[in-house]
Amino acid sequence: MKFVETLDTQGEVRKLLDKDGPVKAAVAYWGGGAIKALGIAKGHKLTIVCDVLSGGCNPDEIRKLQALLGREHVLTRDRLHAKVWLGKTSAILGSSNASANGLGFEGDETEALTEANIVLNAPEVLAAMNVWWDKKVRSGSREISDDDLKRAAAIRLKRRKIRPLAPFRDLLTGLKTNPEQFKDRNLFVWVCEHTELDEWAENALAAAQKEYRNEEMLCWQGLENPPESGSFVIEFNAATDLPSVVGISEVLFNFKSRNGETITLCQEVDDYQGLKLGPNAPWKKAAAKAAEEDGIGEWEADEFARLFL
Repeated sequence: MKFVETLDTQGEVRKLLDKDGPVKAAVAYWGGGAIKALGIAKGHKLTIVCDVLSGGCNPDEIRKLQALLGREHVLTRDRLHAKVWLGKTSAILGSSNASANGLGFEGDETEALTEANIVLNAPEVLAAMNVWWDKKVRSGSREISDDDLKRAAAIRLKRRKIRPLAPFRDLLTGLKTNPEQFKDRNLFVWVCEHTELDEWAENALAAAQKEYRNEEMLCWQGLENPPESGSFVIEFNAATDLPSVVGISEVLFNFKSRNGETITLCQEVDDYQGLKLGPNAPWKKAAAKAAEEDGIGEWEADEFARLFL
């Protein structure tokens, strides 16, 4: 028996695949980059059972696994939560998935996670694990269909929007040092010229404030593709040479005015997941650069960070 940590686990899995096949993997979650990190290739005798509809599997990685191993060797089982690699004479058991929330394969967005695993080779333990695989894992599994992968993509994106953030001093620091942490979160940056609301929009806002008994609500007008409810927008006013910081707003919902046009209701918030904006000067400089290079526009926060922060 041997104890291994996160990075050592990758090496142990490689050894298992190369020297102790065929291998049975009951590993619930598979993230982008798992194949490369684990050295999975054609010729490996590997059967995988995951939980593709859990939200923890990257559909693109599953498709690559199907192409490498054959669809009959990449299976799904509902409510699987195991992390087991089972070879002929040894096995790996522990907390690491082949994913962002296990072995850190979705960029570097889970650097803070600490994983632990053990390598086992006792014959009686391996025999028990093989019985468990046959009765509890393989028997309840099935091949993964294209419809499964479409559903998995939607479920995964929804889950990723609310995944925990690593601790940062503020949003500025987080976006500058690790923009990958902010990918797929419905957090946007807008650099736009603020103008007064049209009269119809002012009337619609007043009606919404009255109907929902919330005088703190604000709105945008004329958005062709408004962000979905629950999104957050870091907003800058580019009406002057050096854009000013407006702040962070949470998108509430769309509200139809009496004339049939729609405003998008929002409310100002102090932070995003506990992170305040940070110093204004670097934000203003980045917004000015964005306005100069790309003009008025909107970006996902991680994209804005890579381009301008």
